[in-house]
Amino acid sequence: ETSRGLLLHRTATALAERLGAGLAEFPGGHLGALEHPEDFADRLTAVFDRAPARPEAGRG
Repeated sequence: ETSRGLLLHRTATALAERLGAGLAEFPGGHLGALEHPEDFADRLTAVFDRAPARPEAGRG
């Protein structure tokens, strides 16, 4: 969240758009998992919950 508008954020946004994926923002910048562990974990869980299922590797 704190990097919005900076080079790394713009790069991630462009990559997400090119891949047709949504951009997931997390609390606390680069140290979010350390500085805001509960909020970070909640956001990570929400992102994983909405991610499409991936086929098992080696099958198919």
